[in-house]
Amino acid sequence: MNWLIIIIIVAITGTIFGYFNSGGNKQEALETGCMSGMGCGYIIVRIAIFLIGIWILLAIGNFLFG
Repeated sequence: MNWLIIIIIVAITGTIFGYFNSGGNKQEALETGCMSGMGCGYIIVRIAIFLIGIWILLAIGNFLFG
């Protein structure tokens, strides 16, 4: 649940920055918010895949040498 809150906060922050940087263009602000939320989600998924990979390597090492 914490990851979802982080993604939502990043998307809202990206939307606010996109709105002010675009000079009030709502479409560009929404695109910026969506892309920042997707980017944050992508980074979180990559970290989770990395941690799962490390866990699998440790489990194999424990099985072979444990």
